Amino acid sequence: GHVRIAATREVTRYFLPTAINEYRNQFPGVTFDVNAMNREDVEQQLVEHHADLIVVFQPIKLSEVHTLIHAQQDVHCVMSATHSLANQDAFQLSDCTKYDLLMSKRGDGVRELIEGAAVRKGLRCDPAIESNDPAFLERVAMEDGGLSFAIPIGISQFHTKNRLTSVPMKTGEVEPGFLFVGQLRNRTLPVAAAKFVEDIRKRLEE
Repeated sequence: GHVRIAATREVTRYFLPTAINEYRNQFPGVTFDVNAMNREDVEQQLVEHHADLIVVFQPIKLSEVHTLIHAQQDVHCVMSATHSLANQDAFQLSDCTKYDLLMSKRGDGVRELIEGAAVRKGLRCDPAIESNDPAFLERVAMEDGGLSFAIPIGISQFHTKNRLTSVPMKTGEVEPGFLFVGQLRNRTLPVAAAKFVEDIRKRLEE
């Protein structure tokens, strides 16, 4: 079997690599083609039959998509383990704006949630550094260069080894976002792709 996936970068950083590796441990004959792209381009990959599945955080539109999984993801702040905020259990967005902010580019789902919260609270959250590469922002944060933001599936369980930590925002500070897994409407998934969807479902439930 062969599974083609179009996904946003929050998902391709840690979540999909781990899920694919575990799947291929069971079914080593299955191959994968994964494309990381912006939210506005993901659905078109299904329409043009370049992908079997989409895995997207905060999709812009899903008019041609049959949703298979819909899961909430709260926003966390990612920082150096030595940062002055690192030992808190949770904090407000106003706490973050006192430090250099490392932000994804405009149009990214996490940034949209952060900026929406900032507008509601009358805060400025101008980035000190912005990039479309989450690995780059993570590296800057690791060197105590500021605060970045991510969702749980975009945060490595091995952050402690990498001198990073993550702290959730207080309830009500930033609206949660939603992860969608979907296929093209009125299309039957190949067996390998359908089985992979069930693996993703179990992983999200865990």
